[in-house]
Amino acid sequence: MTRGVTRITETSHDISTLNRLIASTFDRVEGYAAAADDTRIGRLGALFRARAYEHGIVARSFQVQRSRLSASRRRAAPSTVARTASS
Repeated sequence: MTRGVTRITETSHDISTLNRLIASTFDRVEGYAAAADDTRIGRLGALFRARAYEHGIVARSFQVQRSRLSASRRRAAPSTVARTASS
């Protein structure tokens, strides 16, 4: 396997992993937000809202990284195809 193809395969795996992390992290955001709405204890509601906010930041950072990897893969793909076709 050529280095470019290996890199694309690794990038695809990384993007898939990030997609799963994004989904599960946003699930946590929703869970913490629901817990904040359901609690009658003010301190716990504030804690759950803070956790929802923090997890939202993490999920968005995962989305940014996924976008970077996707762009990198799109840039690498044409040159990889050209290299493998000429091999």
